[in-house]
Amino acid sequence: TTVRRQWPMRYTIGVVPLTFGVIVLCGMATFATRFGENAGLVEALTLSRWQTTSGWIKKLLPEIRQGEVWRLITPCLLHLDPLHLVGNALWFYILGRMMRFHLVRWRYGLILVLVCVAANCPDGLLVGPAFGGLSGVVCGLFGFVWCQTQIRPEAGYQLSTESVVFFLGWNLLCLLGAVGNIANTAHVSGLVLGSLLAVPRWGA
Repeated sequence: TTVRRQWPMRYTIGVVPLTFGVIVLCGMATFATRFGENAGLVEALTLSRWQTTSGWIKKLLPEIRQGEVWRLITPCLLHLDPLHLVGNALWFYILGRMMRFHLVRWRYGLILVLVCVAANCPDGLLVGPAFGGLSGVVCGLFGFVWCQTQIRPEAGYQLSTESVVFFLGWNLLCLLGAVGNIANTAHVSGLVLGSLLAVPRWGA
């Protein structure tokens, strides 16, 4: 008999710190850049200072190839307005603490890093490096949790139908261009990788 691991109303203290830490870093980076007004600091945290990219990989992302590897991660910390920051932080907290409850710390942390890089690089290479936000990572976490509810229902991951419809509906509006300039490539890339990572060996 398989015992389903129930999702508790209260969480152990070890579940929250990494998730909360990422949110704090987002807030610090966003306020330090004054929601994008500090151009010098924004350029130091984006994927590249270059605002256009070439079609040749050997000419792309010169700063990263020179050792500034933090640029693979730091675009996720940048947000351009309070609503952008608060919306991403709420979704990240809800999904992140759920994953951390089910996953050991190193697996959860590794998924965050992989999804972050997978969201940042395609958007930076295909569209351009002038973007920021945690939404690509949020999409990755959503894809992971949603797929876990489908392929491993005994694990205890829970997403309401309303949450799924709202999240996918919002991303559809983004893809259709109904909500302004959105990093759709980062959203799709994060969602795809998060979904692919949702296999049984990751859910232990």
